[in-house]
Amino acid sequence: VTVGGSGNASGSSSSGEVVWPKLTDLRLPNLTTIGGELFIYLTNALVEMDLRNVESIGYRVYYERNTVLRRVGLDSLTQTGSIIFSACFEAARCEIEAICNQVAPTTCPVSSGLTTCTCETSCGRLTPVCPT
Repeated sequence: VTVGGSGNASGSSSSGEVVWPKLTDLRLPNLTTIGGELFIYLTNALVEMDLRNVESIGYRVYYERNTVLRRVGLDSLTQTGSIIFSACFEAARCEIEAICNQVAPTTCPVSSGLTTCTCETSCGRLTPVCPT
């Protein structure tokens, strides 16, 4: 399954984007390509994403100020223009670093994420294990 444009989720609206302030899980396991950008911003309820088969995102991957997001879920991503993870305090840093290392290890700043988590691969999925 391919999305030709962009995938946007936001907790606030400033320019007409789709707003999902109460969305807690976003599961699109059959999605393989996003032609534009993946823009996940200020989703104060979003805890988990499952985009496990997305291999390519055209313009950029942008995660910012997703204060309760614990699972990014971009296990297969290998191509995108740029990646930004910022102020995603509950996400596992090991998962963010693994995604960056698959795509753009020298141009992917990692400025957020829990450092107390470990990541394990099980059934082809990277799974963060964080203390509760």
